[in-house]
Amino acid sequence: PPGCGKSTLARLVADLMYTSFDSYMMPIKPAVVRRAVQSGTGVILFDEIHRLPARQQENLLPVIQDGYLQLDNGVRIDNEGSTFICATTEPDKLISHLIDRFPIRPTFDEYTDDELAQIVQLMARKADVHFSDEEARILGRATGGVPRNARSVTIMARDLGSTDPREILPKIGLTEDGLTDMHVLYLKTLADCGHQAGIEIIGAH
Repeated sequence: PPGCGKSTLARLVADLMYTSFDSYMMPIKPAVVRRAVQSGTGVILFDEIHRLPARQQENLLPVIQDGYLQLDNGVRIDNEGSTFICATTEPDKLISHLIDRFPIRPTFDEYTDDELAQIVQLMARKADVHFSDEEARILGRATGGVPRNARSVTIMARDLGSTDPREILPKIGLTEDGLTDMHVLYLKTLADCGHQAGIEIIGAH
């Protein structure tokens, strides 16, 4: 899902390999793909790779399998040893041949409450905010499993000068269960409609 740390993980891979890191948000023009391949050794992240048109996805196949980019005019550009990481929130939009070329296809498990509390504490240290273990656990759960929300929680705590979840969460529109204001409105609407309703009935409310 968005905000769970795909790009951060790709950057960590580059750090562990002691190499350069370049990130490209899809879609991008073929010329940018060509420059990425020509850039030399390093880790290259193609973020939201599913947004790349099928034709350009096909052009990546020889890069990953055989180490070169075949241009439409027949010119071949060699990959000098770059490592490609492709991140996606919608894998069903990728052509199957591209998925098959990647030997490692990790997926993300949901974060536990303890892990989310730890993420909140790490963010808090960077912002010079000091949460108790219980506060971090409550706020971690309120992130809804999205580490990106932990940053919002921490920044709001810093700006408010308070670490009390009862003060922080309403300011950023989250409940302790990780529901947004829109989630709550949706659930209330369903309750008013008898707990089940189609999109037209929900829209009328």
